[in-house]
Amino acid sequence: MSRKKGNKVPEHVDPYREFVRRSHHLLGAYLSMHAWMNDLKCVIIDRDDIVAFWGLRNRVEKRRRLWLKDDIKPYFPHTRPLFYTNQGEKFASIYLSKIDFPLGTFDAAMSDTKRAKLLSDKDIPSAEVRLPEESEILATLTSAIHGLTAFPINHAKRKSSD
Repeated sequence: MSRKKGNKVPEHVDPYREFVRRSHHLLGAYLSMHAWMNDLKCVIIDRDDIVAFWGLRNRVEKRRRLWLKDDIKPYFPHTRPLFYTNQGEKFASIYLSKIDFPLGTFDAAMSDTKRAKLLSDKDIPSAEVRLPEESEILATLTSAIHGLTAFPINHAKRKSSD
């Protein structure tokens, strides 16, 4: 069988990276739908949820955060990871937004709940979102896309205020 001119065989593709990319696209689609249904422009995911979603024990590598930022860009072009103060590079949470963050948003140390309120007060409706397991995300999106059920409003529970 001959190849058509211009169709190149892709260079080596890392199967693990491809798996992660697909998982992140699924997450992006889910969070985008969640944001739309709940009138949010920014969603906040904390360390415990992202670690559980990724199936990691506790460590969040810089490489995984960078992959997430790249993979989720079509859904949330503006991302900002936050780190615990006085703990070096220990990842705390990630902010995913459809619009750019206002200057000064991340200058002061504060809880995610307070920062979500700060963003909401600056006309960027924001909330902390709990992530279901990937299989539940897939089932929710599939059911909604095929018209079997409506995408649930407030499906991912918001955390309580401080």
